[in-house]
Amino acid sequence: MPSYRELGDEKKSAPILSILLAVSGVGLLELSSNAAPSIGDLLGLLQAVAFAAGFVANERAMAKYPSAVMPLSAAQLTTVGGLAGLWYLVDSLMLYGSFDLSGITIAASDPLIFGSLLYTGLITTAAAVVLENFALKKVSASELSVLLSTEPFFAAAFSAFFLDESLTTKGIFGGFLIIAACLSNQFSDVLTSKRQWLIGMVPGMKPKAKGD
Repeated sequence: MPSYRELGDEKKSAPILSILLAVSGVGLLELSSNAAPSIGDLLGLLQAVAFAAGFVANERAMAKYPSAVMPLSAAQLTTVGGLAGLWYLVDSLMLYGSFDLSGITIAASDPLIFGSLLYTGLITTAAAVVLENFALKKVSASELSVLLSTEPFFAAAFSAFFLDESLTTKGIFGGFLIIAACLSNQFSDVLTSKRQWLIGMVPGMKPKAKGD
C-alpha cells in the first residue's frame, strides 16, 4: 500500500513486517477449520483487497480534501445503500421471479430483526465509515489496515467467550500474529526515534529530516 510520504504527507506507512504478520494471522484465523477452501474464502480475500483499496482511495481523498470527512462518508454510505437495495431486488427476482418486498415488511414487524438491521446499518456501517475517514486524517491506510486486521481476532474471541465456539491451535496462533503485527507497528516508531537519537549523539552525524 502507498504511504502518505508518497502522497506528500508526513504520515508513515506500516512496516512490511507488520503487514506480513497481519496477513498471516488473518489467514490462519480464517482457514483454521478443517473445511476445504471454498468460493467463500476467495470472496473473503477479494473483500479484504477491496477494503484495502478503499482505504488507499480514502487516504488520498482526505489528503486532498481534509475537511470533507462528512461529505465523503455520505457519498460512501449512499453508494452502499444503493448497492444493497439493488442486491435485494436482484436476489428477490432470482428467487421468486418478481420483486418481492415482503421481506421488508417482515423485518419491520419483528423487533429483533429490525433492531439488528438498525445496529448493522447505523453502528457497524455508518458510524464505522465516518470514524475510519476521521482516522485517515491521522494515520496512513496501511496502518489502519493493520489495526483493522484485529477484527477477525476479536470476532473469534467473542464467539468463543459468548457462544462457546472452539478455537483451534492454528486460530489461536493466528490471533497472536495479529497482536504481534499491531505491536511491531507501534514499536517501529520507538525504534526509529531511538535510532535517530543515537545518530544525533555521534559527532559529525545528524538525524535525517522527515522526507529525506
